[in-house]
Amino acid sequence: MISVMQHIYNKYVFFLGRLRAYFWSFFVRKMGKNVYIMDSCRFYSPAGITIGNDVSINHHTALSGPGGLEIGNFVMMGSNCNILTSNHNFDKHDVPMMFQGTKPGKVVIKDDVWLGANVIILPNVTVGRGSIIAAGAVVNKDVPDFSIVGGVPAKVLKYRFSPDTIKKAQKSILRKPGVSEDVTLDG
Repeated sequence: MISVMQHIYNKYVFFLGRLRAYFWSFFVRKMGKNVYIMDSCRFYSPAGITIGNDVSINHHTALSGPGGLEIGNFVMMGSNCNILTSNHNFDKHDVPMMFQGTKPGKVVIKDDVWLGANVIILPNVTVGRGSIIAAGAVVNKDVPDFSIVGGVPAKVLKYRFSPDTIKKAQKSILRKPGVSEDVTLDG
């Protein structure tokens, strides 16, 4: 049973998470409803970031937006995640890499995704709906819907459901428990 002090602490921490989301809503392209951003998160080029509804971004996570970052609805991010939307150029042998500039690459995280702690997502990646990314994974290519991936580089470990259930799930509309209307990014 949760003690009174734990309850007060949790209320305080999540209140601050909502307050941080409100602050960042002035800088990102779009911020959905019921977003929690925990302490020590960093946003780089926030104007390129879109965040859906019911998203929790855990402690010490870094999000970059130069190449465009779209985060869907019902996304959970563990602590220390890094989502990168640009990478350094390195194709010239006669120019130090630090002076060759960067190349943007969009990242899309679809609805109902769980990123474990310490996940790194590299540019030009789409994380499919309902996917789970194991803690410590480095994602450098697209992740199929309803898959569980892990490792460095990340590979499909298994699927959450049978192929028939995945077909049904891809056609279903996500809703919060007890809510009858559809939840969309426009809220």
